[in-house]
Order: sequence, then structure tokens, then C-alpha cells
Amino acid sequence: MVEPKDQKYDPRGVANYILDCCEMGGIAISNLKLQKIMFFVEGWHSATLGRQLIDADFEAWDYGPVISTIYHSFKSWGSEAIEGRAKAINLKDGSTAPVKVNLPSDTVDLISFILARYGRLAPAKLVELSHVKDGPWDQVMRIEPSERKTSRISQDAIRDFFSKKIRSRTC
Repeated sequence: MVEPKDQKYDPRGVANYILDCCEMGGIAISNLKLQKIMFFVEGWHSATLGRQLIDADFEAWDYGPVISTIYHSFKSWGSEAIEGRAKAINLKDGSTAPVKVNLPSDTVDLISFILARYGRLAPAKLVELSHVKDGPWDQVMRIEPSERKTSRISQDAIRDFFSKKIRSRTC
């Protein structure tokens, strides 16, 4: 079955796909690193392909952009390499199974590119890159916590930031 190109995907399935790719490439990936890779995938995807990939919002947490469902799916690994996959519960029989997605080929290619570019970077470097001044995370975190209505990072801010990087050729 071919998925529509404008479909948004379950973040657990996208995370599992990234984890599978990392495993095949010999890249150890922690929850922190996975969060940053997913942020870069979403940013470059929306800027280059013109559509949102992940059907979830990123939030500005202390160590950078986070999708809370992904954090909770993998928090049991702490800072160690993730060895399992995010699962969903079958409501009919109560069984669980890893969440899978069938991504379009242009998305698969983009994820391969992102992993080649960012996959072997240390988590601290990925945090630094996601905390860049005037970036989407920084825009939210600069608001005083008492005045901040949400920690949500808008999809528009993510797309605009990465589109600007493309225009200025500062990848």
C-alpha cells in the first residue's frame, strides 16, 4: 500500500524506523540523541519536502526539542543506547507490537541523509545544534517561564528556521 505523500506519521513509527536504520548502520542512539535526530528530520523534511512528517508537536525541554511520547516510550533506557522499539497496544486483544510506518521514498532518502550527517555526532553536539540562538527551541525558551503559555515549538517556526538555513546555505 502506498501512503499519501501529505500524510503525517505516528512519531513512534518514525522513531522505530530511525532506530532500525541506526542499528543497521552500527550507530548507538540514546533517547536524547533520538529526540535531536527526530527534530532535524522534521525540520529538514518540512523545509525541503514542504510537508510535516511527524504527527506530534515538539516541546522545548531543558536539553532541547522533545516529543513527549517518544521520551516516555524510551525513558527506561536512560542515557544508554536504545535496544527496543516503541510499541502500540492492540485494543481488540491487548497485545502489543512495535509501531511500523511505510514511509515514502523521498522521506526514506532524507532520513538516510540526516543520519549520515548527524547520526555519529555526540549527543552534546546535537544538543548544541538544537539550541542555536534564534532557533525554534531558543525562541520558546527565551520567554520567561511565568509568561510562557506552552512549551510547544510551532511547526511553522521549525519549517521557517530550516528553510532559512537552506536559503543561507548554513546547514
